[in-house]
Amino acid sequence: MFDKSLFPAAPEFVAQANINADEYKKLYEESLRDPEGFWARMAERLTWFEKWRTVLHDNFARGEVRWFEGGKLNA
Repeated sequence: MFDKSLFPAAPEFVAQANINADEYKKLYEESLRDPEGFWARMAERLTWFEKWRTVLHDNFARGEVRWFEGGKLNA
């Protein structure tokens, strides 16, 4: 069984976060509602050597999942 204990972040850590809890919840809900659109928007924040052709290619029946096909990053 998984340990479901919660350990709140220290207030000093929370104060320096890039987003607050409400913004995080909004982004999380968007990622569930429209995963491809969400991740495409997040990927636009990166500098790509070559932009992707397809955000997501999935063929679960064959066990294939590929993100950002055709894209090249220096990562």
